Amino acid sequence: MTAAAEIWRQAQTTHSASLTCLVAECDHTAPALLLDVVGAQTARRAQYLFHVPENLARLLLEHAHRPTRHLRAAFAPAITPSVAGGLPSLLLRLCSDGHGAVRLLGPNGLPNYCHALRHIIRFTHPAVYVSDSALREAYADELGVHVYGVPFLPSTTTTFTSSSSSDEDEDSDDNSDDNNSSYDDDDARAQQPREAARAAAVPAARRRNTATTSTYQAAQLPFYFGVENRRTPPPLTPDDDGGGGALAGFFVRLDCVQRDDGKGVTFFVADVPSTSAPSGERVPAVREDDVALLSFVVHLAHGGARVAVAPEYLRWVASLPKSVSHIWVGRTPPVGECKDNDVGDALGFQTSACTQGCLTNVSAQAFPFAGWLPATPTEMVGDSVLRAGTHVRASLLWTLNLANFTWSFDDALNENQHRLMRTIADAKERLETKRRAESERETTRETNRAVAAALRKSLSKSVKENDEKDDDYNDNGKDRSDDDVHVAFLGTGCAEPSKYRAGSAIVVAMPKQDELHAPSSTTAAVLLDAGEGCYAAWLRLRDAPGQHVPDVSSLVALWISHHHADHVLGLPQILHQRAVSEGDPIHVAAPRGVAAWLRELPSRALGGALATTATVWSHDEFDRATNSRSGISSPLSSLGVAFASVQVDHCPGARAVVLRSTFRSTWSVAYSGDGRPSGTFARIARGVDLLIQESTFADELSAEATKKRHCTLTEAVGVSLACGARRTVFTHFSQRYPLRMPILDADATHVRDRCFFANDGLIVAFSEMSEMPRMQQYVACALGVEEESV
Repeated sequence: MTAAAEIWRQAQTTHSASLTCLVAECDHTAPALLLDVVGAQTARRAQYLFHVPENLARLLLEHAHRPTRHLRAAFAPAITPSVAGGLPSLLLRLCSDGHGAVRLLGPNGLPNYCHALRHIIRFTHPAVYVSDSALREAYADELGVHVYGVPFLPSTTTTFTSSSSSDEDEDSDDNSDDNNSSYDDDDARAQQPREAARAAAVPAARRRNTATTSTYQAAQLPFYFGVENRRTPPPLTPDDDGGGGALAGFFVRLDCVQRDDGKGVTFFVADVPSTSAPSGERVPAVREDDVALLSFVVHLAHGGARVAVAPEYLRWVASLPKSVSHIWVGRTPPVGECKDNDVGDALGFQTSACTQGCLTNVSAQAFPFAGWLPATPTEMVGDSVLRAGTHVRASLLWTLNLANFTWSFDDALNENQHRLMRTIADAKERLETKRRAESERETTRETNRAVAAALRKSLSKSVKENDEKDDDYNDNGKDRSDDDVHVAFLGTGCAEPSKYRAGSAIVVAMPKQDELHAPSSTTAAVLLDAGEGCYAAWLRLRDAPGQHVPDVSSLVALWISHHHADHVLGLPQILHQRAVSEGDPIHVAAPRGVAAWLRELPSRALGGALATTATVWSHDEFDRATNSRSGISSPLSSLGVAFASVQVDHCPGARAVVLRSTFRSTWSVAYSGDGRPSGTFARIARGVDLLIQESTFADELSAEATKKRHCTLTEAVGVSLACGARRTVFTHFSQRYPLRMPILDADATHVRDRCFFANDGLIVAFSEMSEMPRMQQYVACALGVEEESV
């Protein structure tokens, strides 16, 4: 070995690497792994992401672990929402950060999955190169990181034929250029064409399919996804679009890192989607030569599965060398599997849990709390070293140092959890103090009620009619919870999600009608917009005690206002879950671009929903079918709701909608979507029971609101007045206002008497809607906001 080669080898072995896991099991967010490699002498840094589940962007933001400009590649073993649903938001985040280029590798169909995204997201950078991964070295770089995708093999198969030696040799020669080249994130775009040319020159690796005994092309020229210079991805074959394209996981070899014992680090990231998925029938086809090198296996479970309960999967685990350690992430593994260590459950979205915990003291019905903040801080139990042959359950945010296999946990997690608990306790104390003060003033209020009644009579006729309608709906105190309508706010933010607010999503739950066209005991639901993470938020509200939020299986209609990412990225997960649940057929009304996106996605990305459960309509098709009483009128007849939509000034195809019940006990909901104030919308929403109005900016940012075609709070109040709505709830707040929106120049009297502000997790019951505005002072108190500003 030459002196230069020895120096290079020593420089390589001085690299350090760590593996960080993020999972929010209590918040129904699948796990992800972030591999971080840092050169001690060269100061180079690179990051690699395994699994990109829906809601990952918000989880990364919550725990300050989001990928930086050093992210080089992301690996997804499937294109289901729980594994790849976070790719769109990841790309948008990288675009905002000015990222240069990134590689995406996954199963057959991943290029098609990414190509379909052009209908809903657009960017000029980063340059995104997408490749199908197969059993060969699918990724390698000059830092000594090597990754290949591992397919499933039938459980009856005991041998596997790996790539030929000539392929391995040519791969090695091809990678030598990378090993001697420098890497600069700023020059990533310039290097990508050269990378594509090298990839085209590499001969295809081959694998033996025991079912067909045929060979196939494993490494293709990467598909470029972006606004400019797009290439059309290869067409999907029936097998590609079925369930057979998912990978069992990824094998990772780090030549640049050596452990204290002088051995290199190799590990396998295993994908465990569910007990009924291929993992129960087939096993990972890790190359036999690589099995002997394995240091540990990370088992990532998602989709509500318990880890590795399938007998065949457990037999595969037992067949691995006894020196291989196992890290089980996700649902609890079989009893007895984890003997050495257990680091507890995931903390999840602490900030939003804290907000909900504060508000539930105001009203447990309006702000239900499912108890998904742990009662006590979670701490690591047992040894802090991952020892050979051990089984560890690790469902918390953790980092594993790959040089010495030691665990590390962010001390700020427990400190932050203590702080959040104190915040909830302080909110409860403030509310109790305020209520005591209110009670002391009750006697004075009694003496002033006669004066208040006289003033009320002097109000305008429209307000008087609305008051009478309130009394009529409440039926003079009669309990109407059996046929009540509930509106649940799953997300109330805009643009990118924050720790406090998710993307827009609103559930309207209502009773179906029976044969006599009267409300029945069966509940149906309509979802207005579907921001990322709305399915997880729905489950949290559904599981809260004493609530009337139905199961996702009750969803019969999805109405999407426009194509922006914060309103649509949760669609695949909702449709995927509806495909596996029992329920009525579901109808999706969306802009043409969103409809085209859903129709182009590979079938398994939606769980086959479009073939079995869901029908996708453009808004024009939906309106024509509804107005003509043909097509969809029969499937939605039991819903008993008439839809009326109107275009608004926001982006091409943006719409607002009004839902009016055709039951004998009528109700109506109007949703503005995003856009500037619209006289047409105010006209069709006239006299509506509940107006859901976007209020993105405070009045001081009116120029910004005009530029981005949103409403200020004063403009939103103006829409409420023009509609003559019984009650108005403001939503879709800029992330500048994490807790509350300042009223500023808005009509304070109207806001105090008729309007209220939404937070994530708010549930509005029509029978109690008249109480919501009066509750706002207590909401402000619970959140620690000065009442003068709200």
